[in-house]
Amino acid sequence: MNIALITITYNDDLRLNQWKDLYQRYNKDINYHIIVDNNSNHKYKNELKKTFPDSIIIERTTNGGCTAAYNDGIKYALDSTDCDAIGIICNDTKVELDFYPVLYDYLYSDDELGMVSPATLIKDTDVVNNFGHSVTNHLTMKNNYHGKKINDLKNNEYSEMLLGGNNLAKRSFYKKIGLQDENLFMYSDELDTAFRAKKAKIKLGVTSKTTSMHYHIPYLNKLDKPYFCYYLMQRNKVYLAHKHFDMFKVLQVFLTFLFLDIGFIIKSLLTRNSEKFHATLWGLLGLINGLLKNMKSNKYSQPK
Repeated sequence: MNIALITITYNDDLRLNQWKDLYQRYNKDINYHIIVDNNSNHKYKNELKKTFPDSIIIERTTNGGCTAAYNDGIKYALDSTDCDAIGIICNDTKVELDFYPVLYDYLYSDDELGMVSPATLIKDTDVVNNFGHSVTNHLTMKNNYHGKKINDLKNNEYSEMLLGGNNLAKRSFYKKIGLQDENLFMYSDELDTAFRAKKAKIKLGVTSKTTSMHYHIPYLNKLDKPYFCYYLMQRNKVYLAHKHFDMFKVLQVFLTFLFLDIGFIIKSLLTRNSEKFHATLWGLLGLINGLLKNMKSNKYSQPK
């Protein structure tokens, strides 16, 4: 077992002490800890180096979102280490002890598998949050096991799609399907990975033999996400329809979200919910740019 583990970060001051504690639960089971910093401020980068003195820290000069930052880590793992498995984990994820040995054994128990994920639980419960996903006709994730008890799940099963921020892949997986699509910046990267894995005839799998919990840190406003997230989520869905399917699928995805957006706009006007109104407008802008295949960065697509 020779694992290179990648975590990305960007001015995560609120998470740093928690991240250090969570890291202690799996650091003995990995061979390389690769942190990719997305051009954080100098104060945070200095604290990061003090907190993780033995880790490999890659400092980007721009914010590349999830995809470009993860690619920097994956490329380092492929080019500069002898690892045979590459893992990705968010810095606010709590895992069981012996988490990576269990994932690794499952990954290498089946020649058809290229990437695996654990069951994830709702924080501090035995209730399932995620256990793999299927993909709907309009390219959203369908979670068939949410709300079930962990003991009710199968030990292992193939899945159409896996979590983007908590997985373990064979080294050969990235050699065969390539790196993440940096046009996405963030959101729907796991969809793109699933489509490319299917094309390469590589299986994805989930296991309930080990679990994790995602300790989400809330955003500092009343929305569950900043406005730019809504832009990216809708833009990227239509972009991936262009990338992997035909024009019929593009229109199906575009029109589904368009009708949803119209409904949200009407509801937000009736309830005078200005935040929901503006969030929906940003999503609508993303939808239109996705239809036009405009993936260039702009003031709507980047975090401030």
